[in-house]
Amino acid sequence: LRRLFFRGVPFNLREGDIEREFCRFVRILGYHNLKGEIEEFTLCRDHVTRKSKGYGFVVFRSIRGAEECLRMRGIRMGVYVCKMDK
Repeated sequence: LRRLFFRGVPFNLREGDIEREFCRFVRILGYHNLKGEIEEFTLCRDHVTRKSKGYGFVVFRSIRGAEECLRMRGIRMGVYVCKMDK
């Protein structure tokens, strides 16, 4: 499975900030030479206020990238820890 669910994202971060954190995380995993390991990124928002709900989905280009991400306990974003799940 290349598509993972994430939760626990700080509500005050913008989508671009969160996507940058995921990209930084991918580089930490050792994907320095795989440009574009994250294929798709979706942050779920409230339909009325358009504010972040604190969760979303990320699609990795490879199954290996998704599996490595699942092995980690989470991605630290400020004082929050973003958790990943299938």
